[in-house]
Amino acid sequence: MSKRPSDIHCSQGDRAWTDLVTNLTLLSGVEVEKHLGNLFQIGKFPQSCLPSFLHEGVHHWCFQSPVGSTLALLQLRARRRAISWALESEGDLFDVVEDLIRYETALALMRPLAEGLALFAEFDVTPRRDSSLISLPMLWMYFCFTTQSKDELRNESGFSLYKLLHDVRLSQHYCQRKSNVLIQPVSCEHGGYLLGYMTVKNLWAYATSQCARFTDIELFLIYLRSFFYDDFGFVATLLSPQTAEIDSANAIASYFQERFMAFAQADFEADISMFESKVSKYKLGHRSDKLPRLNTDLGLYKLGQERLKQSVAELKNKKGKYKSIGDRLRLSDSWTLAQRDIMCIGSLDVSVRLPRQGWVVVSRNEQHILSGPALEGAPVGEGDGSLDFYISPAGGYRAVIVSLDQRIVSLQLLGTEDRAVQKQFKDYITNRAKVDATNEESRQLLEAITSNHVSSILLNHVREFNQEAPDQIYLQKALLHVPPQQLTRYFDMMKEDGLLPILNNETSLVKALAMIGLSTSLGLPRDHILNMLSMNGMDGQSTISELHRFGDKHNIPLILDEVEVLICLV
Repeated sequence: MSKRPSDIHCSQGDRAWTDLVTNLTLLSGVEVEKHLGNLFQIGKFPQSCLPSFLHEGVHHWCFQSPVGSTLALLQLRARRRAISWALESEGDLFDVVEDLIRYETALALMRPLAEGLALFAEFDVTPRRDSSLISLPMLWMYFCFTTQSKDELRNESGFSLYKLLHDVRLSQHYCQRKSNVLIQPVSCEHGGYLLGYMTVKNLWAYATSQCARFTDIELFLIYLRSFFYDDFGFVATLLSPQTAEIDSANAIASYFQERFMAFAQADFEADISMFESKVSKYKLGHRSDKLPRLNTDLGLYKLGQERLKQSVAELKNKKGKYKSIGDRLRLSDSWTLAQRDIMCIGSLDVSVRLPRQGWVVVSRNEQHILSGPALEGAPVGEGDGSLDFYISPAGGYRAVIVSLDQRIVSLQLLGTEDRAVQKQFKDYITNRAKVDATNEESRQLLEAITSNHVSSILLNHVREFNQEAPDQIYLQKALLHVPPQQLTRYFDMMKEDGLLPILNNETSLVKALAMIGLSTSLGLPRDHILNMLSMNGMDGQSTISELHRFGDKHNIPLILDEVEVLICLV
């Protein structure tokens, strides 16, 4: 049977990841023991976790959307139906496979776009002082990694965010990080990082040529994310009762491709005017339900809203009793949806002791870490546990959770006194290790059940389709100027090492291209970039000439060289 696609979206080259279904995120670069004091303070987060914070923050932001929620609901319903079928002989296993077909097809098609958006935010987006909008990931980065002056806080943005981006993007680590992306295998089989990134860059170049407002790259990022992830037309297609099996996969793939065509036909000027009126500047703690309709048919948009509402309603138990396995599974899935807005910043295995009622002591390797109030009713005891740090980008708060034997015994909320939030954590949030284990068990059970049923033939066929379709869709968008009849040859050429063979296998040109891209994202002038290249042992003008030559040779534009500025196109 073909391999089941992973729900996990990872930062390229990192141990950081985001699970699309639970939207649970874990960052790399955070050493909780070492950075404990920093995690309690706004503006003091360790810069070592900044790349994964921004990358996974974009994933989390994208998945906390109508399309992301719909995909989560489809996968959760598939698991729920499979368990009910296995334990209570309820339902039809073909319904399970139908949910999987829809979920896995959309997952495979959207993964390169998700990675492209995250990489675009990492390497290219720099909020401007005059920007009318700022994305949630950038806003959280601003507050978690910078210390703002009073003047900055009054103006709601400022120099400290630019300085932060300037310092990290001009570091050798970040240059290597982008260089690694540029030589990634071009096939979507490996996550689609390079194809997705080049596609997003081409979409930005096109949009900018049509609408000067998109020179504000932050505005473009927010718009593009909304165009695909807030699209209730796609929700309507994902939840359509009018298709089944292969037809469902085809309908989803067709709609997704048509969405790119809709982007090319959009009236950007009119869209931005409407967009800005509905999506005001994100505020910490603000949850907006004013989602813009961007070039989607009004009837289909409303149909998607209704179908999503119905899917969520399936989880509700009007009687409030949870006696059957199905009822308990629906309750569990309700909890999963309720906690999709939180990100795990760091986690640490610790020893937990409650010496008396109402007090908890946390230590590691016999070294005291922290002490504080325990939850009411938490029993006296001790044992192995965990210390987890969370933020809610949309809710605007942070949480510190201590768990003992997979039960929360202490909760500290920073940035909110909302009792509903406190109740949500106390009632819904289990510790991260338990969430991980439960989800993995559910995935394994779902795979075991479907692999031993006649429907596995159908699912296997769709999975083979999903392995091939993303390459076909993204290759022509990433290599926009390559003649169609040559795309297969370029796919074979770039299949292993990305842009490296395009650049005559010269790693110095890859590094130069990465440096130019990171520098132009900061608005640095041409002369400054030439000096940087020179300081890294490269002749600036000769390097730019070589990049032009290889780009022209292969019909893959790499840079635009204006009189005083350079623009990097990859």
